[in-house]
Amino acid sequence: MKRSSYLDWDTYFMSIAFLTAQRSKDPKTQVGACIVNTDNKIVGVGYNGMPTGCSDDQLPWCREGDTVYDTKYAYVCHAEMNAVLNKNSADVKGCTIYVTLFPCNECTKIVIQSGIRKIVYFSKKGSDSPIHKASVRMLELAGISFRQFIPKEDKFVIDFNVYPDVQYNSSKSTSNGEKMVQMDLILATAGFDYMIRLWSPHNATCFKKLGHRDSQVNKLDISTDGKHLVAAGHQQIRVYDLASPSPYPSMTYDKLNKNVTSVGFQSLKQWIFTGGEDGLVCIWDIRTAACQRKLKLPSPVNSVALHPDQTVLFVGQENTSCSYWDLRHDKEIVIHKNPTKEGSVQSVAVNNIASQLCAIDNKGLLRLWDIKELAKPKSITSEQCHPTRGLKCTFSPDCATIATTSADTTAKLWTIEDEGIVLDKTFSTPDQKWVWDAVFSTDSQFLFTASSDGTVRLWDSQVTSTPKQEYAAHQKAVVSIAFWDREAQNLYSKDNGSES
Repeated sequence: MKRSSYLDWDTYFMSIAFLTAQRSKDPKTQVGACIVNTDNKIVGVGYNGMPTGCSDDQLPWCREGDTVYDTKYAYVCHAEMNAVLNKNSADVKGCTIYVTLFPCNECTKIVIQSGIRKIVYFSKKGSDSPIHKASVRMLELAGISFRQFIPKEDKFVIDFNVYPDVQYNSSKSTSNGEKMVQMDLILATAGFDYMIRLWSPHNATCFKKLGHRDSQVNKLDISTDGKHLVAAGHQQIRVYDLASPSPYPSMTYDKLNKNVTSVGFQSLKQWIFTGGEDGLVCIWDIRTAACQRKLKLPSPVNSVALHPDQTVLFVGQENTSCSYWDLRHDKEIVIHKNPTKEGSVQSVAVNNIASQLCAIDNKGLLRLWDIKELAKPKSITSEQCHPTRGLKCTFSPDCATIATTSADTTAKLWTIEDEGIVLDKTFSTPDQKWVWDAVFSTDSQFLFTASSDGTVRLWDSQVTSTPKQEYAAHQKAVVSIAFWDREAQNLYSKDNGSES
């Protein structure tokens, strides 16, 4: 049975207006506005404040002075004006505006001219004033309806303690003194529905959605410190600040020609690497979004993996090649190339101790190499892991197993032995379709998988019959997962002699 205590639309939108009002610096009156289209989508919000670029520390906030020049009335932009100007759509014609205070005559003019057709207000302060009467007169003449919002409840509380994984770090603050909220565990999922979702892994609660307009998401990665997420899509890369309340990217890299198929952070977050269908492997400056270095390859790049020492990028190509880019000497060395040119490498992975490399192709064939001496890689085995297209291969953090996924609707765990690999577990459900991605938990016991049925599943390596948890909210195929664990960050920090 669905939850019955959810907010109705009126309460939700008026609450957004009230919440937005809390951004106002006005010591006397805080006003918020929220514009909603006919599909109940928010297209603009605003609050009363000084114009952009005008310091609110240098302009007056007082209501009285020798002249109007000395009062706030000569400078403040009202909430309605800012909401209209902040719109994220072509226009606001036919929309409804929710406001905490009935519009003044000047804002009424803006509402009318913008094409808004309905006003829902909370307070009608000063209803006997000429200003208010002028507003009502114009609205009635323009045929714009207005009504007062009547709350069903006196209040509701936003409880930041609802998610057990959230911890407040009082020693770390943002530049304006606000406390940063950090998670101990983060699961990020994305795919073809243009939406990135962040989950609390334990209770399958989606605590944040990040918009990824104009493109599907092909690949995700979370920085070692857990503060940033990068998403690769069609002709672009987007970086999101996970500590920010904003659902929008903090930086966009858009000078790419085709699909970006692979992306990841350098461990110290000094640069980002990508691979794409244009045959380029690139290194990007994380601060300037400029491409610092690039390697041009003869065929599309399907997968890129970073060596633990951060000086080598392993590359899987469409033309069956598996090679690596030595960043120190700026050259490509081919590890394997199928002479028949049949099949394409779909995924490459290197283990945490840089002793083994694996790659799976679109025929379901997995290859495993010993790379302790990278200049002389040794083939360990070639195993037909799936009867059809392989999609992902990855090592467990303890380097004892490999997970593979496929279009055959399964994910499989393989135990690594001296002479090869042995099938240990097969994960599948009747509803599961293509399994695009997989990632292990830090302790190697659990495996997350992403499927075309729009569901991410958590599997216990000791139990194969049913998934331990399901994360079902995406409307289309989920093709990428990223998982971050504070424990892994702390281990990395200790290994590198730094504090987390």
